[in-house]
Amino acid sequence: QTQERLKAIDSQTDQFNAFRQLRQQSKETTQALDQAQQEVTQLALRMKEAQGPTKALKRDLDAAERQVAELAQEMKA
Repeated sequence: QTQERLKAIDSQTDQFNAFRQLRQQSKETTQALDQAQQEVTQLALRMKEAQGPTKALKRDLDAAERQVAELAQEMKA
């Protein structure tokens, strides 16, 4: 009886620790997504203000947009 109870408590502890880790990972991914979205916004503004978008600026914007898409997909998983 006691052994079964201890196993149940250990299992619950493991589940709780896994949840805490998942919650922390989710928080980090959310922060990274927010930062990537801000970068996309800033790059888009720089492109708009530029006489004509440079190749480097366009490349940076494309990379930032890909990062946002990847992080958004990770959040859905």
